[in-house]
Amino acid sequence: MVNMICLCPNHHAEMDTGAFYIDMYTRKVVHFDAESPIHGMRIRSTREKWPASQYLKYQKEDICKSWTLSKIA
Repeated sequence: MVNMICLCPNHHAEMDTGAFYIDMYTRKVVHFDAESPIHGMRIRSTREKWPASQYLKYQKEDICKSWTLSKIA
């Protein structure tokens, strides 16, 4: 699947609600709470395929829209 990332149940719920997104260029977690232990962590994968940028962009621009525009220029 080109749009799949495996997450624990807690982080899955946070991502679904727009609490964070994964930067498509750096693969770092951008969490709305800069004090979160996952904020700034780089996602590593042994998979050959990484989610297509359109899916990561959708997460950032549509799911996280309410806070992304004010935090990221």
